[in-house]
Amino acid sequence: MPQDYFQFKQFSVYQKGATLKICTDSCLFGAWVAYQLNDSEKVLDIGSGTGLLGLMFAQQNLVAKITGLEIDKVSADLTFLNFQNSPWNNRLVSVNLSIQEFVTAGKFKFDSVICNPPFFENQLLSVKLGNNLAKHSSELKREELIECVISILDEKGVFYVLLPPAEAIIFESLANESGLHLSKISKVKNFVDSHHIRYMMAFEKQKVKLIEEEIFIYSTGKAYSDGFKSLLQDYYLYL
Repeated sequence: MPQDYFQFKQFSVYQKGATLKICTDSCLFGAWVAYQLNDSEKVLDIGSGTGLLGLMFAQQNLVAKITGLEIDKVSADLTFLNFQNSPWNNRLVSVNLSIQEFVTAGKFKFDSVICNPPFFENQLLSVKLGNNLAKHSSELKREELIECVISILDEKGVFYVLLPPAEAIIFESLANESGLHLSKISKVKNFVDSHHIRYMMAFEKQKVKLIEEEIFIYSTGKAYSDGFKSLLQDYYLYL
């Protein structure tokens, strides 16, 4: 069973009651994005959950102001609590709104927008509303997400998203049609000889040369690979 608190080197995350607990996917994605946020000043995390990604970004970037946007009230409260209990609470803000409402509420621009979105579109829904919001895209279609991101992303900004391979291919096509171009992609495997399980992608409004890379989580057995350790060593307690 997941623990109520997940302890990192510089912060802890309270996750009791969270729809989705902290997992390797989210930690790897957060570290991958945080590594690239050194020049960012305004960061938006769409679907902040427990606030994990915002906390990872705040640790890496010591000047950025980070907004965690969350439609689910319970999750938004967790984001708020974890932000307030962190060393960087003066730069972290939790907002309990949908991205559609947030965009309508005012003209905000961000130089980095991050989303670890619902993975399953048009698949079997849970009887629990919270699980539906977290795991499915019935409340936020791909096209809506892309439209909202384009609206709030600075002209030279970067949009980061994590998706399974099949969903990622569809998303890239829709994004390209709407004016967001893939600039970097990191394909994630569990092991060097296994299939890809996640794509971590960066999109920009301007076309640039695509950077492609591959990350595998484990080397042999359950030992983390050097690539994984280099990304997570600033966060995980025992790396």
